[in-house]
Amino acid sequence: MIRHRLIARWAIITGAILAAYVAGWFIAASVLKAGIAGWAVERRADGWIVEHGAITMRGFPFSWRASIEAPRLARIKQNRTSRWSGPAIALSWKPWSPRTVHYSTSGAHKFRLDPAILVGSRETTLEMVSGEGHLIFGPQGRLSQLGVLLDGGRLSLPETPPLRFNRFQAVIDNDPPADGIKPAQSHLMPSFRLDSEIFGLTLPEDHHPPLGRTVGRIALRGTIMGHIPPGRPSDTLPAWQKDGGTMEISHLNLGWGPLKIYTTGTMALDSALQPTGALTGRVTGHGETLEALTAAGLIKPAIAQIGKFALSALARTPNGGGRPEIEVPVTLQDRWLYVGPIKLLQVPIIRWD
Repeated sequence: MIRHRLIARWAIITGAILAAYVAGWFIAASVLKAGIAGWAVERRADGWIVEHGAITMRGFPFSWRASIEAPRLARIKQNRTSRWSGPAIALSWKPWSPRTVHYSTSGAHKFRLDPAILVGSRETTLEMVSGEGHLIFGPQGRLSQLGVLLDGGRLSLPETPPLRFNRFQAVIDNDPPADGIKPAQSHLMPSFRLDSEIFGLTLPEDHHPPLGRTVGRIALRGTIMGHIPPGRPSDTLPAWQKDGGTMEISHLNLGWGPLKIYTTGTMALDSALQPTGALTGRVTGHGETLEALTAAGLIKPAIAQIGKFALSALARTPNGGGRPEIEVPVTLQDRWLYVGPIKLLQVPIIRWD
């Protein structure tokens, strides 16, 4: 009899716990769904257009996941429009951490940026096999950090053949730590930090670069120093440049065919608003690269031969073994890229208007 009472008591307790958990899950799901509606109301109050289809809550019993059909964001300001639309996007998060949102999606997403952000902007389409990441919001709904991971991507720009890539991942931090810098030193205050990598970037079919159409890997980690005010780049970048704004690059790595470059340093804009930079680089595959540039007619054979001798004289085999590498300054000045003393390539002019 006592045994039966214990079993009945444990059954009641277990049932009560399960019932409380089920009720809690549905209460949390309602809170999350209301949170999405509340965020949309706040954005509309800020002047955004927020539209979407049905919102479906899933994930029972161990997670909360909101699937939003056909989301669309747009903002019209002084006859300028920024907008984004896409297929269904799934949002998931924990009620005790409401400012951190994880997302996942796939399919085709369409963007159009305000011309004040990107001059001549027209609709761009980004297709992907899968995409996921996170968003961290600060006070008043301001985006503090964005994380992105895309697989199997295809980027289509207006009147430009599409670019393809195997994987793209990035974290953009809009509130990087100041590392003890005083606010008065505005040109030393970090505006945002970027940590990004792209793998298997395939250039359009009508491009035939000397090192092949596929860039194996590009990695960039850097911090924008100094405040860039909102507005058109032609109006805001001169102020940032005059104030001493720079991009501090902790690493910029490139793997393209035989060429491997690992650099670190500082980049900025010159008085003509063209990129300029002073970096320190380690380079491998320099001989094969010069041969490819010569075969493509980009540099003269005599210059390539001189470059081979000069760079080979500087090459050293790493202590752990591997291909010989050279440590040389990599500079960008007056739109020319120099690797050591070699004037390698001329960079196209950037027109901000």
